[in-house]
Amino acid sequence: MAGTRLSVLLMLTVILLFPSALSAQVFGPFTMQLAPFCNVITFTAVAQGPVFTLSGFDDNCGGATGLSASGNVFFNPTGTVSGGLSIIAAGQAPSQVALTIDPGGPSGTWSDNTGNSGTLVFGVGSGAGTPRPIGLVFAGGCPPDSVRVGPACLDTHEASVWEVPPGSVALIQKIKAGTVTLAELQAGAVQRGATSDDYGAGCPDTGNGCVNFYAVSLAGVTPSRFLTWFQATAAARNAGKRLLTNAEWQAEALGTPDGAPCIVSAGGPGPTGTAGCVSDVGALDMVGNLLEWVADWVPLSTTCVPALFGTNDFNCLAGASTTAGPGALLRGGLFSDGSFAGVFAVVGDGAPSSADPDVGFRAAR
Repeated sequence: MAGTRLSVLLMLTVILLFPSALSAQVFGPFTMQLAPFCNVITFTAVAQGPVFTLSGFDDNCGGATGLSASGNVFFNPTGTVSGGLSIIAAGQAPSQVALTIDPGGPSGTWSDNTGNSGTLVFGVGSGAGTPRPIGLVFAGGCPPDSVRVGPACLDTHEASVWEVPPGSVALIQKIKAGTVTLAELQAGAVQRGATSDDYGAGCPDTGNGCVNFYAVSLAGVTPSRFLTWFQATAAARNAGKRLLTNAEWQAEALGTPDGAPCIVSAGGPGPTGTAGCVSDVGALDMVGNLLEWVADWVPLSTTCVPALFGTNDFNCLAGASTTAGPGALLRGGLFSDGSFAGVFAVVGDGAPSSADPDVGFRAAR
């Protein structure tokens, strides 16, 4: 390791002192680990004036196939070296990794475009730790748990909320990628809010400190309820998502049947994925089952007015309380609303702090 550190230091010193004399000279190979992850990048550096072009591969933590890595580095006025790499493999979104190196060590830091970061460790043969999480490329540009609506990927199903141990890195990565299965969740996590308000101190009504609860879009599971707007927001955030805007919800819901086969005349919510209760873009259960929080807040509504387009859908977004508020919009109707549920059903009298047994949500990326 000492030899590699010395080589890197020598290369950076020569760049700093004699940048014009280095054109097309090749240095390396060198290695650096993206700690705390086990990924080790082997690269060579080719001088192009004051900039060095890097090319090589990420060892994929000893996997059978390495990941292509290329980029460049250059000196800053502060004396540090900055640059970046693009790391690419089949079936994965390109990862952009920013590098900052202190040539006096050498040492440095890194960060990528999906929120990972750490330190650079030079001169290692293999790295310890878990693989660096990376994005996936899916048909239509959206993960398999969602549908494309404009620039966003909106959940196909109403959310189930799962409490996941913080050390379950692989399971959390699958949740964020939208590829987790129900069997994997049942083996490594606990669903909350399916039958009672059992979120506990780990995810209070305020959402403060709610960091181990994740919103999942998955067929065949009872959607979670009994949660406030704030808890829903936290669970979506932890999964790398957010609540839908009202406009996004409406666009995703269009085309869903107004009534059966959607669950609108039952004693409670059914499992997600109701056959036939599907929208024009392929989202399910957007009518009935559970009312759904959306991101928008309004003055707390005080009255209902005639439904849109001659439907019987609830239209309770009128009036404004002068003594209470705010309200957060609820969409779609619930399992017992009958003809009052529908794609135009909108209610503005729900306080975002209310943990209602009839209210769930879905999320978006």
